[in-house]
Amino acid sequence: MAGSALNGTVNLIDEKTGTILFEYKGHSKWVVDVKLINKTHFITASDDNLIHIWSIKQGLLKLYNCSSCGILR
Repeated sequence: MAGSALNGTVNLIDEKTGTILFEYKGHSKWVVDVKLINKTHFITASDDNLIHIWSIKQGLLKLYNCSSCGILR
């Protein structure tokens, strides 16, 4: 399970124990959406107008600035 905080951090949480397994930092504002792409990657969208693609084990792989693309409106 994934959860986000107002500070832009995304946490991967063990559903059985509630323990934070990984913490992902990269957004500067609230993360509004988290989607699992496959078993090893997920994508996040934030109020900072950025979309990040993450590796669960390696962290941030790529970011996209969407301030002018209209995706996050």
